[in-house]
Amino acid sequence: MTEARMDMIRRLIDASVLAEDGCRYVRAGTACRIIGVGGGCQYAWEHDGHIQGRRLRVPISRKASHGLVVAWPLEQVIAKALRYRSQSDRSWTQPNDDFLVEHLGSIGYVEAARRLRRTIPSVHQRAQRLGIGLYSVDGAYIACQLADMLGVHPNSIQYWCEACGLKHRHSPTQKRTRLIDLSDVMAFFARRPDIWSHLHEDIRRSFQMMASEDEIRDQLGLRLYGLDARAKSHGC
Repeated sequence: MTEARMDMIRRLIDASVLAEDGCRYVRAGTACRIIGVGGGCQYAWEHDGHIQGRRLRVPISRKASHGLVVAWPLEQVIAKALRYRSQSDRSWTQPNDDFLVEHLGSIGYVEAARRLRRTIPSVHQRAQRLGIGLYSVDGAYIACQLADMLGVHPNSIQYWCEACGLKHRHSPTQKRTRLIDLSDVMAFFARRPDIWSHLHEDIRRSFQMMASEDEIRDQLGLRLYGLDARAKSHGC
């Protein structure tokens, strides 16, 4: 065991000032700071059952305004700390990247993080660097990603789906996730030039370029570049 790890164990032992039922505890936040991890690991370790945290009563203070803190058993913390490797020691490998590219769209960030044994923010950041997002296996967009692309609130996408007739379907793995095809989005804008006209000009131009492929244009049977003209007739 390295001197750095020995020092970390000593600091954890010194920090285990809480006790209950004959077991020594260390505050979860303090343990994370000593080990060198963030709140994402704190959530993941408890959620995955690696550490069984408990709420212990302590004197009311600035850091415990309600007189309760989340504490971890010292033995479990030490065992986890000895197995933990810092992010610098856990570089993303090509198989990891291939897994994200192939499966992220169908399983989502939470399941991907569990299978790769990483935190959710880490998976999200890596996906952004790879230029991938939550697509379905057939290339549809998820509602929140479509909202980002259009510069609108996700609730707007929900309203368009439920009240305005934007065609969508639900993910087979995440029932609350709406999947929307680009062709259906453009068909929706063609029917609702009033909504199209409220989008930023750069966004409209970007979407027209995306939908200018012959296959999509033929499928819709629309003059997509006439949408702006129709929008102007509605007061834009």
